[in-house]
Amino acid sequence: MEQSKLQLPKGLDTLPDSLRYLHWLYYPLNSLPSNFMPQNLVELNLSSSQLKQLSNEFELLENLKVVNLSCSKILTQIPEISRANLKSLCLKDCESIVEIPSLKFEKALDKKCSTKENVGAQILYTGYGSNTASMRPTQRDHKPYWWQSYEAIDYFLNLSGCSNLKVLSELSGSIKYISLHSTSIEELNSSIWSLDNLSLLDLSNCKFLKNLPSGIGELGSLSNLYLDGCSSFDSFPKHLPKNWNKD
Repeated sequence: MEQSKLQLPKGLDTLPDSLRYLHWLYYPLNSLPSNFMPQNLVELNLSSSQLKQLSNEFELLENLKVVNLSCSKILTQIPEISRANLKSLCLKDCESIVEIPSLKFEKALDKKCSTKENVGAQILYTGYGSNTASMRPTQRDHKPYWWQSYEAIDYFLNLSGCSNLKVLSELSGSIKYISLHSTSIEELNSSIWSLDNLSLLDLSNCKFLKNLPSGIGELGSLSNLYLDGCSSFDSFPKHLPKNWNKD
């Protein structure tokens, strides 16, 4: 895996509080600056970072929509960001996480009625081979091309590869896709059965999951359910979603 050339041996003093879009591949520090107030943050991508945890300031965020901390191998926890109305959260291959707090996802809106405020957005992007010259936030009218891939899938909770994850807390909102592939989940939180828009649930290779609660039959939108590799299954519900794709 290619690593960023950016090194911060003396740490990072601060980040602008006005930041709305923060993309920093291979972020090299264990935490964000302690004086950073991320109240304006809308989208956060610190994939493959050295983060151990996010500060408690993230508990107060109301504007946060998209979080990608995938492949942050030493990340141990995320705060309860229940004030935010998330559209997607990706913690894929965050192997040190053992528990996910309660999460609230945004309620789906009619696309014809929804708008996004991009004018004058503060964006900080550091990517492959970054150096300190690229660390200046920029004002721009449109998000950069690389952000389109993170907006392509809305209402997605990706926890696949969180091999030590055992507890999934309450979920709410318009989640459409959930991947728990290769986690250590032993049972599913009952709040999943109230997710009316859930269409895909990937439980493949969940070797400690023993059964599916009968409530799965209440998921009227569920069309894709993946259970391959669930070697501990000892029972199966009688009633399955009507739209379930059995192929």
